[in-house]
Amino acid sequence: MQAIVQFVLPVFRKYFSLDFSGDPVLHQRTLRDVVGLVDSFLVAIFLLVFSYGLYELFVSELDPARAKKKKGPGDKAILGLLSIRNLDDLKRNLVKVITAILIVTLFENAVAVELKSPVELVYYAATIVLVALALFLIQISNIAWSRDRVRKTD
Repeated sequence: MQAIVQFVLPVFRKYFSLDFSGDPVLHQRTLRDVVGLVDSFLVAIFLLVFSYGLYELFVSELDPARAKKKKGPGDKAILGLLSIRNLDDLKRNLVKVITAILIVTLFENAVAVELKSPVELVYYAATIVLVALALFLIQISNIAWSRDRVRKTD
């Protein structure tokens, strides 16, 4: 909560004083703080998915998540992240969250980068292409895993 107040107060002070001039330092700092908060939120999601996954695997099912009706094998639990039947499901869900954390961390660092030469711009573009390629490969592996899982259940 303190982090939210730290980046909201300077913005409110600027707007309430009716100072609408551009302040690149405030803009960059605010953007970095917001992205940092999103990163913290994703780390919290990682910890929740990990703890709930271990609970479901080794203790018992989460009853409130399945209270309304019994889910079939193709149904998704809450957000699709708590549908955990074995360690592979847990690993797959954690990889999704970790990938999001890494992308947000990359964006947080990319906001602070000052491009001074064309070579740095090429490196920046290459980083974006590598992230897109990684997401594509993760999606391809998820599709292949889903097809394999459907074949095993048939």
